[in-house]
Amino acid sequence: AEYGGYISYQMQNKAVDGEIFIHVFYAHLVKNEKKTAELKTTLNPSCLRYLTNRLKFLAQIPCSGRKTLTRKDLLDLQFYVEQLKFLRICPSEPDRYEDQIQLDFTLFKSLAHLEIIRCSPSLLLNAPEWSTRIQKLVIKSSLERLGDFLILDKQIRSDVNHPMPWWPKLKDLDCSGNEISELDESLSLLTAVERIDLNHNAISKIENFQYCLKLDSVNLGWNKIQI
Repeated sequence: AEYGGYISYQMQNKAVDGEIFIHVFYAHLVKNEKKTAELKTTLNPSCLRYLTNRLKFLAQIPCSGRKTLTRKDLLDLQFYVEQLKFLRICPSEPDRYEDQIQLDFTLFKSLAHLEIIRCSPSLLLNAPEWSTRIQKLVIKSSLERLGDFLILDKQIRSDVNHPMPWWPKLKDLDCSGNEISELDESLSLLTAVERIDLNHNAISKIENFQYCLKLDSVNLGWNKIQI
């Protein structure tokens, strides 16, 4: 299905559904191989997990009614995935909040624009590796605290004067439509950010933007800020 320019892929937690998804996804990428970097893809968490595991082991698995993908096909699929720049992760069901299936974007070597909708930030895997590529980050209906997502290793205390290099390319952060109540010191990690959208949250106090030295635009509409 296509939504907002994004091609959406969905599957349940079944291997047979997963293999059908892999075939359809592979065929779409082959068909559009000359413009892979322009493709916008939406995966539900089950699709992301199956894709990650499938390309990790590269095993040939028969799929009813379809030609079995060879190891070369899977390596080609891996190459195409590494070229994708736009990715949205969203549960299939409109009211579902994903708090079980872990999210690992390591495969997406060129990922620049990432959207995460209705997924717990505790599910992120290997984030210090892939976060260094992200230029635009959109998080919707997922957060109560900015630091729950921006602080990628909770055992490391980031010094606001010497922040961890987790988001060096992030220029555009959209966390509108969450339940964020506080602008915490995790903003100090956003050394390159130019635009922040935090409308429709529960923020009552403006603070910690002094760490965002390149910040040009902030949207704090529909919060609880009193002037």
